[in-house]
Amino acid sequence: MDRGHSAPTLWPLAKEVVMGYLNKWLAAFLAVALTCVMTPVTAQDKVDLSARWTGTCDTCVVNSFILDVKQVGETISGTIQTSGAQRFGDAPKAISGGNITGSKIKFDAKGDWGDPLSVELSVAPDGRTLQGKGYFMGTNFGLKFVRSSGT
Repeated sequence: MDRGHSAPTLWPLAKEVVMGYLNKWLAAFLAVALTCVMTPVTAQDKVDLSARWTGTCDTCVVNSFILDVKQVGETISGTIQTSGAQRFGDAPKAISGGNITGSKIKFDAKGDWGDPLSVELSVAPDGRTLQGKGYFMGTNFGLKFVRSSGT
């Protein structure tokens, strides 16, 4: 029984509802994806730096370094030991003021004669190497440490 007009179709309404759901889903997906991409991941989030590290210096008289690190949250403690540095001494020295912020480590130690050593290192993304600089008795020098044991 055709009355000369067609029945109203539901497609425009259904299309509007479907597109509304798709837009909301897409917006939620993009928000989550951007949050994941924009959230910084630091070395501290990925790796515990508690370990024994062996190190070298690029321009100083030290033959080698041993760095024993204990990390609890953002605090670094432990000892640093040199071989071949008479003024600093070859016995292990306690680390003081040690902290990690993002992928940067800073700490100090005192040599046998009380001279301060300041160290600033960056953690490699894989957590297997530390590289940066040291300062002792008016001299800056490059340092590189490799994880030799620990997690």
